[in-house]
Amino acid sequence: MSLAATEKQVRDAVVDIVGIAATGRVWNRVRIATNDAQYKDWYVDADGNANVWFIRRVGLQLERDGFANIISENHIYEMRLFRAIADSETDSEASENLFQLEVETVRAALTVNKHLGLGNGVNHTGLEIINPIPTVAELGAYAGHMAVCQLVVNIAEC
Repeated sequence: MSLAATEKQVRDAVVDIVGIAATGRVWNRVRIATNDAQYKDWYVDADGNANVWFIRRVGLQLERDGFANIISENHIYEMRLFRAIADSETDSEASENLFQLEVETVRAALTVNKHLGLGNGVNHTGLEIINPIPTVAELGAYAGHMAVCQLVVNIAEC
């Protein structure tokens, strides 16, 4: 027996789903800008706001049968959303509200894609915020909102 998908297939599927649902940039790794040009190229969305997701695998847990054969893998993905702080008198334009909406939009997209388009041998736990969201967070030299989320994806034998 073989596993239903590879880590690269899973990561690519997660990045694709987030890329469709998110309003900001999406990267399959962390990118730390060291100058304003990189900040603009890597973080800024079509509306001119820093609004970016970083997705990377940070853990792997194996499940084995009685003969030490791998029967499933849990891939743990860290998903960070960073959005520049921009206050507004209009609630629908305040960056905190847009930030929370972005998290919920991506969470909903992942929830309806339980198998990530990879078949029944792949499923996930759903997007969870694993650390309290600070009032202000830093990404390199830049301040903004940041959510550190987690998605655990199980790949089983097929």
